[in-house]
Amino acid sequence: MSSSSSPPDGARAAPPEASAGRLRLHASCVRWLERGLLLRGPSGSGKSMLVLRLLQAGAYLVADDAVEVEARGGVLLARATGGPAAVEAR
Repeated sequence: MSSSSSPPDGARAAPPEASAGRLRLHASCVRWLERGLLLRGPSGSGKSMLVLRLLQAGAYLVADDAVEVEARGGVLLARATGGPAAVEAR
């Protein structure tokens, strides 16, 4: 997802890191209505706060802050990196 407007104060989302067919992103991910929602943006842009609101509305947490995505069998899979998912709200 890209936006034509610049992020606040010139901040940018971290570039993705690729390894062995997997892509690691600075992002958050939830399962909502049997679909995955991947939320990307620079630090401090409100991803975690949006995740908390989605969780209150019934979404399930997949990952917060670091997400690994992989294409497999025509489907894009997402998972937390480095252990169980937890939300860090500032």
